[in-house]
Amino acid sequence: MSRAPAADVLVIGAGAAGAAICKRLSDKGARVTCLEQGDWVDRARMPKAHVDWEVRGRRFWAANPNVRRWSADYPVSS
Repeated sequence: MSRAPAADVLVIGAGAAGAAICKRLSDKGARVTCLEQGDWVDRARMPKAHVDWEVRGRRFWAANPNVRRWSADYPVSS
């Protein structure tokens, strides 16, 4: 088994804050590893690509994982 390269910083989650801090730290020279559970998002699935964008935005892109129900989401208690 090979060893993973060393990292100065480990970021859990590539949401808005996680991605921003990864970019900022790597720009400053830090070796950053970012772990993300979710999958890559296909641009064709984005709400604005469809006429019913408002409905899709509330369901598929909902902040609540119980509403969104992506395969990578964990259910949460309300």
